[in-house]
Amino acid sequence: LFVAQTESLFHIATRQLEALFNLSQLLFGLARGEQSNYTFRDLQLGHPPRRFREAGFNKFPNNNGSAGFFGTFQLIVNEILKSGAIDIVYMMYKDPRIRCVKQKSLDLLTNITTLNEIGYFILDRYCQFLIQLIQGIRDGHLIEEKIPSLSVLIRLCKVIVEKNLLNHYQHLIDMQFIDILIDLFEYQQYKTNESIVYFIKFESLALQCLYIMLQCASHVDMWSEKAQIRLVNYCCTILYKSILDDDDKCDDYSKRIEINHILYAEQHEMIHSLSYSILTFLSIVRCRKEIGRFYRENEHFRELLNAMRQKYNSRNEYLSRDSSISSALDQLINNNENALVDNVDFNGSDESRPSTR
Repeated sequence: LFVAQTESLFHIATRQLEALFNLSQLLFGLARGEQSNYTFRDLQLGHPPRRFREAGFNKFPNNNGSAGFFGTFQLIVNEILKSGAIDIVYMMYKDPRIRCVKQKSLDLLTNITTLNEIGYFILDRYCQFLIQLIQGIRDGHLIEEKIPSLSVLIRLCKVIVEKNLLNHYQHLIDMQFIDILIDLFEYQQYKTNESIVYFIKFESLALQCLYIMLQCASHVDMWSEKAQIRLVNYCCTILYKSILDDDDKCDDYSKRIEINHILYAEQHEMIHSLSYSILTFLSIVRCRKEIGRFYRENEHFRELLNAMRQKYNSRNEYLSRDSSISSALDQLINNNENALVDNVDFNGSDESRPSTR
């Protein structure tokens, strides 16, 4: 009897995990509205929406027009909400019985929080979830928890900032979220051959999250000066890494990618954190005038901007790979030049200026 019950529980758990995975993959494809998306193609077996309806999936509109992928996505998410499935997924996230359950639960939560109203619902219903996500980013496995937790947090932070939910924002500050991320950025073990690809993705997501958090000047002012300067210095380090060339690298391959993951990402045509590093840097220096003034008057920083402008200008190969870098850089350069005009008579003291690496 015990064996039969165990087998039954195992069967149920397996079916639940399969359903969780398939639903998450379906939503991923629908949210992007791409029939060619591999996750969506796998689920529909290459059939057009009409054949998909005939097979029993009745969420597509029954007409000969466009499939309405995102509209279908919204319908499914609303049914997930009404059915109470979010409660079940949240329980699975908190107490996973199988190693990958937490990751798949986070994947589903990432997809459904594409809708801001779902993100707000989750923040309101699960008051500890934001703290749990930050703890997962701090303590969890890089692939299975840190990256998927960040994906959810990015969407929740959009809601927090747009609705100015200061109680939730204060959790980020109380948990010292900026320091958590920078400590992880500086963790050398992630910059080895085995982890470098995942670290590049993690850092890119993390800087995107920080940029969202720091778009508003009043939010920037809520963070300690130490956290602001530490983040600005790290962003500046990313900027410097972007202009290194082959002559600046170590001969040993493993040491080279440990030193410069930005160059590694560009060599392998991977999206990296540079554009969000620029925008995050800009968000802080716009609000903290003394920090911005220090960098504007720093000759090495001006040389850095010139070198970046040459590398990422509109006629360069990097624009086709990631045009957001050129766009972000233009904003930074324009801000720097305009501020120089506004402060031509300033005579500052080095004693009050933040340190740089």
